[in-house]
Amino acid sequence: MIVIICEICGKEKILSRRHNVKGRDKFCSYRCAGIRRSENAKKLSSQVIRERKEKIKEYQKKYRLEHQQEEKERCKQYRLNHTEEVRQQKRQWGKENSEHVKQERKQWKENNPDKLKQSRKQYKDKKRGFGSVLLNNWQEGYDGHHIDTKHIIYMPKEIHQNIPHSVLKDINMGEINKLAFLYLPETNLWQEKKGQSGVVG
Repeated sequence: MIVIICEICGKEKILSRRHNVKGRDKFCSYRCAGIRRSENAKKLSSQVIRERKEKIKEYQKKYRLEHQQEEKERCKQYRLNHTEEVRQQKRQWGKENSEHVKQERKQWKENNPDKLKQSRKQYKDKKRGFGSVLLNNWQEGYDGHHIDTKHIIYMPKEIHQNIPHSVLKDINMGEINKLAFLYLPETNLWQEKKGQSGVVG
């Protein structure tokens, strides 16, 4: 006599000595065997779903790499059409991942001290009512200089900080603007502003 313990309900099932133990004999009834078949089907289904998701993920990644510009335009248009929804999603994600956000910000500040300084300056300028129309590109070691209350030219930090000046009080603006225009590309606006500042050449 052979005693089998059902793998589903734990009941004993008695088999004869000559009985060959097969897969179905691991269960006390057809009902328990059916439950196990259903469980196996679910496991197989879950595995198939995971594999399918991985394939879709790989395909989407490959597609985005091959159509970067299209994806940028699509994402930009989506954000324009769903501004408030995107804003709410960002807020919710930030709340749920506050520690991650703090760590990322801290890391960015440590890796980008010049950009951080410039960002803070732009924020202060905005509060003072200054504009932020950039006339040239930022470079390492450059400061943003307001040639007026609206336009900014990036120039070497040493030169910018060496001459005390004030836009609001009009102190030394002519002198420093002459130097600032040396770092501005040749454009119509460059010629116009250069003339207003009395730059010759």
